[in-house]
Amino acid sequence: MTEAYKSTAVKTHPFIAAFFDFYILSFVIVIILSFFMRLFSSMLSADYVFLLFLISLFIVIIYHVKWSGQFKYLTAGEMVTGKNYVHDKKIWENPYKKNRWSLFTIIIFTVLILGSDINNLVLHVDSFGLFFAQTIRIALLFFGMILLGRGKVKASWLLMAVFTLGWAFSYMVYYATSDIFMKVLAYFNLVMSAFYLLIYLSYRKTPINQQ
Repeated sequence: MTEAYKSTAVKTHPFIAAFFDFYILSFVIVIILSFFMRLFSSMLSADYVFLLFLISLFIVIIYHVKWSGQFKYLTAGEMVTGKNYVHDKKIWENPYKKNRWSLFTIIIFTVLILGSDINNLVLHVDSFGLFFAQTIRIALLFFGMILLGRGKVKASWLLMAVFTLGWAFSYMVYYATSDIFMKVLAYFNLVMSAFYLLIYLSYRKTPINQQ
């Protein structure tokens, strides 16, 4: 570990790491399978999606219980919660100088939202263009949360941008269709963008490592 990067003493967060890994692994598996099935004008059934979620859960549990210490690479969940590979050993670190529970809370809430989005995407979205756009949106949100967990607090702007675009799109649809659900969705996206603005303002002066 270099002198430019020193961590503060932190508690371990294996459950949050496993939670994040479960959702991102599920996303990768169901999106890849759903993509190939759409090439043949088919869609995943709810039963298959549920089975894939169970497989993802099993893999994640086995990894964090048995395999984590045996691999040099870090999973997305380990990166989000501050785990690093230093001197041939995985250690927990805090890339910020303050408590991260507000950060973890908003990340967990975002991941739960994405879980619903993933389910809706693979089961109910027929348009290939919309499927692709939503996949990119979800991937960007996961990527932004990983960077944020790694101490890259400016990644909050990426998350804000994605949610702000969601607000703009939803409100345009509401304006064109008067669908009240789209109005609610528009304001929800705006609230999420505001939450990440608060995260940025709260953590922007605290990263130990350089942005």
